[in-house]
Amino acid sequence: MKYICMPLLKNVGKDFIIRHKGTRLTICPVCGRECYETTDARRLKKMPGHKAVCTECAIRAGLYQNK
Repeated sequence: MKYICMPLLKNVGKDFIIRHKGTRLTICPVCGRECYETTDARRLKKMPGHKAVCTECAIRAGLYQNK
């Protein structure tokens, strides 16, 4: 599984959506926290074997995969 990092709202703030066209607020499918789905994340998660999750969940998943 390849993970796509979506920026957490708590880390980038509410003006992130203004600075990045096509970005929308969403919920991380793993932890349920608010994060931003960018146009690139939306495009990449349609590919087989890819999953869009918040940055912290992606880091956690990467740590467990490398053990």
